[in-house]
Amino acid sequence: VTAAEISSSFAQVGPLAAQMGVEIEELAAGFARLTASGTPAGEAATQMASALTALLKTTPGLEALQKQTGKNYAAIAGDKGLVEALQQMRVDAEKGGVALVDLVGRKEALLYILQTTGPNFDAYNADLRAMGDAAGTASEQMGERQQGLAFQLSKLKANLIDAGVTVAEGVLP
Repeated sequence: VTAAEISSSFAQVGPLAAQMGVEIEELAAGFARLTASGTPAGEAATQMASALTALLKTTPGLEALQKQTGKNYAAIAGDKGLVEALQQMRVDAEKGGVALVDLVGRKEALLYILQTTGPNFDAYNADLRAMGDAAGTASEQMGERQQGLAFQLSKLKANLIDAGVTVAEGVLP
């Protein structure tokens, strides 16, 4: 997948994720997990958006599960992350004998859940950690660049002051 493909499809999921408090690293991990398995970036965005929407616009099955468990999976998504909420929902559904498809209603949401939870939960979390490490590395690199730029600007300023003093000494008696 290319950065251009991700950027063009990010608008499908980004605003909804932001509204729910889902971090950008989690979206990046979702793109990584799905596109690595061959899902196009646009479809990955659709699946993530569908999973987010499923938590906001609950089905009767999800409402019943939330009443039974006393959990609000949309709130969990905002607090602990989308996939953590989906993992808890999947575990609770299995305990209650409820089919996942009855909880989310849409195939796209179901596909996202299947690719990031259950046996894929550890792999998703590895991707999420990698995104966090990458974000930290990018932040460190930006800090070094900014530090380098500040240093270069201070050198330029010192050189300009020296040049000004030199010119002034030549002009003034």
